[in-house]
Amino acid sequence: MQSLKDTPYTNLRNKTLRLFVALFALATFGTAALGQAPTLTLRSNFSLIDFGRFNTGTLSPNTVITINNGGTTGTVTITNVTITGTNAADYTLVSTTCINATLTTVGTCTATVRFNPLAVGFRRANLTVTDTAAGSQHLVPLRGVGLNPSIPNEAVGPIDPRTGFPLWHQDEQGRKLQLCLNSATLCLTSVAGAPSVTTALINFPGEAFYWSAEAEIPRNVGDDALLVLAKEAAFTTEDAAVGEQIVFDRIRVRIDALTPGATYTITHPFGVMTVVADADGEINTTTDVGCGGSPCDFRMSMNGGNNVFLRWDPAFLPAAPAGYLGDPTVPHRVTGSPLSTNLFKVDGPNVGGPGVNSIQTLFFTVSGRIFQ
Repeated sequence: MQSLKDTPYTNLRNKTLRLFVALFALATFGTAALGQAPTLTLRSNFSLIDFGRFNTGTLSPNTVITINNGGTTGTVTITNVTITGTNAADYTLVSTTCINATLTTVGTCTATVRFNPLAVGFRRANLTVTDTAAGSQHLVPLRGVGLNPSIPNEAVGPIDPRTGFPLWHQDEQGRKLQLCLNSATLCLTSVAGAPSVTTALINFPGEAFYWSAEAEIPRNVGDDALLVLAKEAAFTTEDAAVGEQIVFDRIRVRIDALTPGATYTITHPFGVMTVVADADGEINTTTDVGCGGSPCDFRMSMNGGNNVFLRWDPAFLPAAPAGYLGDPTVPHRVTGSPLSTNLFKVDGPNVGGPGVNSIQTLFFTVSGRIFQ
């Protein structure tokens, strides 16, 4: 089984990212630098404040945003703090200590914000800070997602203190899966005994899976065309380590022996991709969406494309093993595509060999353990 963890993450936020709301040159007198001028900075490892996903008409917990003077000399005075932007009405400034605050080089103030989605979908606004620093006004992006409460939605369960990962992930059909680690045949990775990632005991592989679905198409040239879909648990380190847990959603396609520079259309259960083969006649694309560093906001993986867990289609025998969505060693017809494209298909010049311009399969190997 090919590892799903062997390429760099893409589309992930770097844990070392620090947002400077304004960046200033050193104040100088003549040629002598006297220190960093007053700089308004956000105390956050991320470039925006993500409130996550909430049903319309419900309130999120309060989020406290801390702002400080990142300079080494001088002060910053904040004259106003407001919420602006396209969906400003979806956010409430509950309280703030920033208005009329003068921040020294060690000074801070806070703004407490709450999310109340008024409609379904992504909701965007800004915390707008008016101050005496250069570049005012300064914007702190606010993001959240409104959900329709009348239908099942993707969700992440509470953290299991034994492993540091969520107990379960739920898809848009209300299906909950736990990490699959208890079977050497029905899980992609497994452990003997109880999984553990604690200071007392590490008993956990370097990667594990809530769900995976892979499809391969035999061809007359090159290797089989490969599609990998997964919800993966891993670590920022090579081996399991306390505090380094991450989860991401993956869509990967690999095809070789193609026509260099030619365009190929790839249809899979969650969409359609148009990709140009590189100079070596290869397509090797991986999209990982989730948290790229720790501490991890496990909700971020829900922004990936795999919003329904494919499972063996019960209309075709054999049935999936009890308690599982399928068997990763047995190709089988699947169901669950929100687009009704329960297949892997590639169209383009000579994709299957000379004169074969379309290839496809309806069969996937599936791994997923139902939460109990």
